[in-house]
Amino acid sequence: MLGLKRVRFVAQRAASPRECLGNLTRNSTYTVLLVFAGRRSYIHMLLHYLDELVRQCSVHEVHVWDYARDREDARWLHGAAKNRSGAEWQLMSHAVEGRGWADVYEFYASPEAGAARPRWQPLSEMAGRDNTVLVKADDDIVYIDVSSFDSYVDFIRSHREKFVVHANVVNNGVAAYYQARHIRELADRIRGLDEYPSWQGRLGEFGWLLDGSGRAADLHKYFLRHHENFSWTEGDGCIVYGREQAARTGQAGQGRFSINFFGARWSEWNHVRRLALDPEGDEVGITTRGSAEGREQCIFTAFNVAHFSFRVQSVAWDVYTAYERLLASA
Repeated sequence: MLGLKRVRFVAQRAASPRECLGNLTRNSTYTVLLVFAGRRSYIHMLLHYLDELVRQCSVHEVHVWDYARDREDARWLHGAAKNRSGAEWQLMSHAVEGRGWADVYEFYASPEAGAARPRWQPLSEMAGRDNTVLVKADDDIVYIDVSSFDSYVDFIRSHREKFVVHANVVNNGVAAYYQARHIRELADRIRGLDEYPSWQGRLGEFGWLLDGSGRAADLHKYFLRHHENFSWTEGDGCIVYGREQAARTGQAGQGRFSINFFGARWSEWNHVRRLALDPEGDEVGITTRGSAEGREQCIFTAFNVAHFSFRVQSVAWDVYTAYERLLASA
């Protein structure tokens, strides 16, 4: 994704209702949620959850970045983002060509001397680098526990020793390992989840969920039946994943973690952007390289989201419709 190419760096920006912004103080947490979007077949469900987070004043801005690969997806995305739940949506533009995801990461970083590209500025003067949290989500997030989102964001803001905090993601190889350790029945039912993902000695890569065997669909179905079991608290509430495995193999850091849904303080975003420029991609840079630099990362276990599928997975559409029914019943 880092080769120079033409992409549409435009986004829809939504602001919270005026009463949410008006009630902010310097002690408030200002939250911005970024979505790398492009697939209308998935994102319509995510938008419903974002609507609710905006309505409950949990999120103050939503930035839906247009990464659509065809005109129909782009047209749908721009149309769907307008006039949702009374929120004010406006078009944002960053560049007309660039290096994949990296340009969006740059948009939230500090301006560099002589830089011509614009940088993001919050809608509220109460938002500063120390009290603002940026949360990035994939467009195929099909479930968000909106009742626990505030505690997730508050943890990110208050635990300054953490560089990046990941949600407890369903259908994420490393998160599934800890879910299987916590839910014994899950480990018994879906073989391999209780083995830490690793490929050719690289911690966090591949694993049983990505072997094409249907385990991802089985995990989704189990979560849909028992989602209350996937949220728990231990220690300070956030598992520093991979540390034991890395120590046993003599590796620095914590290994790789799929960045389906993560958050970081705005004050850390210059490092997020720098690491996202890694030649192996933003995910390797932010998680593998970042943790090897001593930038600690963790899974906030009390907050669940569900990630529908990776490119190499085949998850039946009846799983998606089951998430639609869960949304309708909420």
